[in-house]
Amino acid sequence: MGDANRPFGYRMQLFSQTGYNLTIRANGEILGTQDDSDQDKANSDPSNGGTVFIEEFQGSYSAYKSALYPEWYIGIKKNGLPKKGFRTKYGQKAVKFLPRRH
Repeated sequence: MGDANRPFGYRMQLFSQTGYNLTIRANGEILGTQDDSDQDKANSDPSNGGTVFIEEFQGSYSAYKSALYPEWYIGIKKNGLPKKGFRTKYGQKAVKFLPRRH
């Protein structure tokens, strides 16, 4: 059950199988950080299809694919940099996350 004051879903931290937490800076920059306390996030607009992601389960991990581009996933490479959506595929380490719900 989500918080009634939030427009949708749960607040969570996504920890990648590559060893990084997904971080979206206020300026829109996406990267991976190894700092568990990094609370940077961008405001997302649920009316914009580019900010909506569908959670899929891949074994013990979750993957998040774009609602706008269903073949694209959120991914972090092993160097902590974001992986371009069109280069992601189902099952890659870069797209597997452990959601840490707050």
